[in-house]
Formats: sequence, C-alpha cells, structure tokens
Amino acid sequence: MSEGLAGHVIVETARQTHAQLIVLAASPGKPMLPGTVSQYVLYKADCPVMLVPSSSSAPQTTDQPKGDVPR
Repeated sequence: MSEGLAGHVIVETARQTHAQLIVLAASPGKPMLPGTVSQYVLYKADCPVMLVPSSSSAPQTTDQPKGDVPR
C-alpha cells in the first residue's frame, strides 16, 4: 500500500508496474467531468486512461420488465 496524494500514487504505481491502461471512476454528480485526481492522472500518466461513470452516477434502472408501460 502506498501513501501520498491519490493522483501521484496512481501515476507512479502505473509506471512501476508498466500498466497498459488506467481505469478511473468519474466523480459522483459529474459523470462526464473529471475530478482533480482524474485530471492529474489524465495529464501525467504514460499510458491511456479510461474515465467511466461511477456507480452512483450511472443511470438508474427499475425492476420493471422491458416492454411494460408504467401506469
């Protein structure tokens, strides 16, 4: 386990392990805007970075089967 600023630790760990891809979750409430950690990693990483929606910012689903129309 490493200690330090999250962005720095992510970038340094990726370099040390020769990562081919870094996947980060977007900040909740801003699904397509990178937060400060994501921005740091996007600019400093030597490999591609994929930013995906966090589970709290993902579209909500219902238990209703497809094809049924709510009344």
